[in-house]
Amino acid sequence: MSKFIDNLGFMAWDKRHEKLLKVAILNAKTGDVLYDLDNFFKTNITSMPQGAGKEDVILLPYTGHEDRNENPLFEGVIVKMNDDLYEVTYNDYNGFTVANIYNWFSVVYADKVCEIVGNVFEDVDLRKKVRGER
Repeated sequence: MSKFIDNLGFMAWDKRHEKLLKVAILNAKTGDVLYDLDNFFKTNITSMPQGAGKEDVILLPYTGHEDRNENPLFEGVIVKMNDDLYEVTYNDYNGFTVANIYNWFSVVYADKVCEIVGNVFEDVDLRKKVRGER
């Protein structure tokens, strides 16, 4: 398993600080999140909450797969494969997929052959390309 994955296997998009952070603790009852504080301190956020409530975060689960550089594939990352861009997504029918406006397939086929180039939260131009937005 990748050196970047902990036992929990989640990242979270913190809406308040607009930062993508590793989750250290997830309260299953309340949905509250505590970040990996080492990672949190490196983000230069001046107000330092211990975590965030479920309304302040979007949880991004680990797919169980990695890119060709052994970086973990989480929901919401954008990958490049065969000169095409895809978003890692999840739905109840197909599970984790890589998809763009033209095609989709299981994330299994992207394992170790794709390369992460961004994410849908921080890279608006890439997100628009992948989703066909204007």
